[in-house]
Amino acid sequence: MKSNSLAHLLSQHNVGCLNFTISRLLDYLAYSDEQFALNNDDNLCRRIVHTAKWCLLHNSSHHYDEIFFDCTPDVSKIFSRQFSFSVLEGRVLLEVSDLHNYSQRILTGHFESTLFNAISDAIVLTEADCISRPGPRIVFCNDTFLEMTGYDRHEVLGRSPRFLQGDKTSTAITSAIRTSLSEWKSFKKTLTNFTKSGSPFEVELHISPVKDDTGWYSHWISVQRDVSGHKQVLDYIHKSNMILKTSKIGCWYFNFEHNYLFWDEQMKKIHQNTHAKTPANIEEWAALVATQHTDRFNMNVIRGMSGESNIDFEYAISTCEEDLRWLRIKAERMKADDENYQSLAGVCFDITDEKASLQAIENHRKIAEKKAKLALLGEVAAGVGHEINNPLCVVTTSIDLLELDLARGIRTQSHFESLTSRMKDACTRIAKIVDGLRNITSVTRESGELTSVNIVKCIKETIEMLTKLYALESITLTLVVDSPISEYEVHADYSGLQQILINLLSNAKHAVQELNDDRKVIQVVVRSHKSYCQLDVKDMGLGIKTDMRARLFEPFSTNKPVGEGSGLGLSISKNLIESYGGKISFTTGKNGTCFSCQFIKGRIHLAHKDEAVTQYRKDHVLVVEDDPAVGASIKALILAIGGECTLVENGADALSLIASTSDAEYDVILTDIKMPILDGVHFLQTIKHKKLAPKARKYIMTGDVFSISEESATHISTLANGILKKPLTLSDMTQVLSGLDAIA
Repeated sequence: MKSNSLAHLLSQHNVGCLNFTISRLLDYLAYSDEQFALNNDDNLCRRIVHTAKWCLLHNSSHHYDEIFFDCTPDVSKIFSRQFSFSVLEGRVLLEVSDLHNYSQRILTGHFESTLFNAISDAIVLTEADCISRPGPRIVFCNDTFLEMTGYDRHEVLGRSPRFLQGDKTSTAITSAIRTSLSEWKSFKKTLTNFTKSGSPFEVELHISPVKDDTGWYSHWISVQRDVSGHKQVLDYIHKSNMILKTSKIGCWYFNFEHNYLFWDEQMKKIHQNTHAKTPANIEEWAALVATQHTDRFNMNVIRGMSGESNIDFEYAISTCEEDLRWLRIKAERMKADDENYQSLAGVCFDITDEKASLQAIENHRKIAEKKAKLALLGEVAAGVGHEINNPLCVVTTSIDLLELDLARGIRTQSHFESLTSRMKDACTRIAKIVDGLRNITSVTRESGELTSVNIVKCIKETIEMLTKLYALESITLTLVVDSPISEYEVHADYSGLQQILINLLSNAKHAVQELNDDRKVIQVVVRSHKSYCQLDVKDMGLGIKTDMRARLFEPFSTNKPVGEGSGLGLSISKNLIESYGGKISFTTGKNGTCFSCQFIKGRIHLAHKDEAVTQYRKDHVLVVEDDPAVGASIKALILAIGGECTLVENGADALSLIASTSDAEYDVILTDIKMPILDGVHFLQTIKHKKLAPKARKYIMTGDVFSISEESATHISTLANGILKKPLTLSDMTQVLSGLDAIA
């Protein structure tokens, strides 16, 4: 009887249990009066022979389930018979059971069934036969596989997984799969399959052969994962790669469900990580970030994963040269097919050069602002010289009168008091003028460091300084204030307000200086509103040209003759006003121009220092001053209020003197900022470095019209207790000897 009759016999439902005896030569089965040849071309027979040999070799019994398919166009049913082998007196006995429903036998318990169906990956079990077409047939699949493909279970069982393939499935990959199957090797491949509805999806296959105890390959088990979302991202990255390479933008993808991170080659270059191991997850990426930015990096990624905000932030990395390179990262969450967010996809680009450019622009802006302030200073210089000469005349005349009276022997107290009072008033006037110049050239505060400024007081002082200067060109300045002065506290800074007003007045002066005298009037109007104060500067000029109006606030925009304007005044004024939270606008016509500035109203309460105490210590003060006359006057003032004073003319001499005395010799060190040989800042730096006079209070003096920059003031604050502006007053010295900090 032919061997295929054995398979036919065993597949019949009307045939119950069967018992066979396998010949000693293992070449046939004896059943009742029939014999069945064990043909090597038949897989059923080959397995029987293989198992019988194993039982004889090990003198052991064995059993397995042999699968039979009952396929129709509509449904495939899977049955099995259990083949049980035993050894008796050197012969192998084979008992074949009734047919059973295989799906009820493959998972022997509820736990196994629940376990397989709970796994998020698809699991498929096929027979090991029929590697050639149609291919191994499916004998089991879990629920995830059915959800992934859209098929019902009865439509899948008994069919080869190849039925899921289509025209977009790579033939190279399917050929590689068949080769691995024929060699009984485990393998991992990604290919395109199709759902029941015809939609393509990418599936990552992990396929391995399953052996029984005898070493016979009985099944293939396949674990399948839908990676369509992942593949779409990778395809998008690949298609955009040429553009991204030229723009030096790196792409990355992070699946936070599986903690999987992908970097493209550009990401490695950006992070200078081309030879190192590529980060496999976010934690390894964070390890490349500069320490001071690690927390920021982790927090922003967590917020992006949770959907609290999109990822868009900057961070730095340390390069091999120990420099910081600045990177910017942007990303959005991506949904999987089940509408759940499970990944981030984004880009990363190097902004180091951009930051350097912005810093260069900022540096140029500061230089331009300083030049504009110098231009303002030059504009008021002539009037300031006149203003200083007048009170200076009072001082010199009073000194001449004192000398004359002393020569004549006139020494009445009332006469001396009258002369000294005049000199004090004149010196106060000069000091105010110098302070005004300091304000013009001072560094404007940032918007985060605003103070409470009375805008009317600032305007009055500025107009007072400029009135006589403008009068030289027959220009009249008028001020109109509509409310009590207490109503004009605004958020700003004094020097900035003064600079804004001088810029606007300078433009107005230019607009009216060629007009008849009766029209050479500039009106400054200040009005108080509920939440803001408004400053208007009006002229009676011919108006602004139409082609200039749209770009009036742009840098270097001017209609003044070459050499008379920087073109920065209105641009700087606009930036200052907006940094205060205000705004500027203008109206213009043939009868003149009006610039209107609004400043946010409100008093900022600042902490004030306690008034200087009237009882001060008799401290020993070391004065370092290169001008003998100034040094002598400071020494006289210190001695007059009960202190002790040692006077030297430069920092080098002072350093030698301190080094040769005890640390407690001097209670106060008072040094000028600019001196020959060793200036005040370097003198204090050397003292600090050498730890000389550690308990002495240290102050630095300056007579500069140009204010100390914010950067320099910050540096000085690390060396000294305070900055004193010349000319020094009795109040300044009492604060110094009382131990109070005096900050300019």
